[in-house]
Amino acid sequence: ILQIVDLQGRIIKELNSTNTSETMDVSELPSGPYLLISRSKNSKQSFLFIK
Repeated sequence: ILQIVDLQGRIIKELNSTNTSETMDVSELPSGPYLLISRSKNSKQSFLFIK
């Protein structure tokens, strides 16, 4: 599962995928900071990005 979350904790976009590589279009998001959260059975990773 890939999620884009704003800094208030709201899920903005979510993608369920089993692919090892995926693309998410963020062109419609307003400028600002977001978290990209990647979850699998065995792990969870979070990345801060600025649009």
